[in-house]
Amino acid sequence: MISLQEFNQDGLFQSVAVAIFSAGLWLLMRSRKKMPGSTLDQVPGPPVSSWWKGHQAQMSDLKEGWSFHQMLAENYGPVVKLQTVFRRNVFYTFDPKAMNHILLKEMNLFPPLRLESGNVLLGNGLLGTAGEEHRRQRKMLNPVFSIAHMRSMMPMFNDIAQKLENTLNKKVQNGPAEASVSRAISSCVSILISSNVD
Repeated sequence: MISLQEFNQDGLFQSVAVAIFSAGLWLLMRSRKKMPGSTLDQVPGPPVSSWWKGHQAQMSDLKEGWSFHQMLAENYGPVVKLQTVFRRNVFYTFDPKAMNHILLKEMNLFPPLRLESGNVLLGNGLLGTAGEEHRRQRKMLNPVFSIAHMRSMMPMFNDIAQKLENTLNKKVQNGPAEASVSRAISSCVSILISSNVD
């Protein structure tokens, strides 16, 4: 059994540890405000509603997200400084020239942020690669998605779409009925993929 004196000493130790940790965290946050800023600090942006979430909650809000983006466009223009979790500054733009420069012309200078779980899920395919490997895979797939190839496949697309229409019409022939459209479309996609395999 723990004596009252041991309990008080443990409680005192925990209180001192929490106080030291809190003071350290406060000093870290305070010194971060005084650090020399980057050029991003000169870009205008809206005030932060939460130091914990930054603008992240407003940007991804399902109901009010679009109005937040509209407010950014109207009040700050195409280039804005936003803050994410723990007040980390990020550059946010919807300027077509800047996006073209970042995504196409100088894509090696701006590596995409990738989550390892996404790579595990998708593998090193077109969606999981960047740079030269991504360009090589796109070049390999371009002929498959060319206009001429798609035109040559139109009769097959039309036949399968006609079969889908007939199947759905049979379901509702005797009046309103429930039909699993997602299952029917999945079947169509499977048929399209399997009929293209040589």
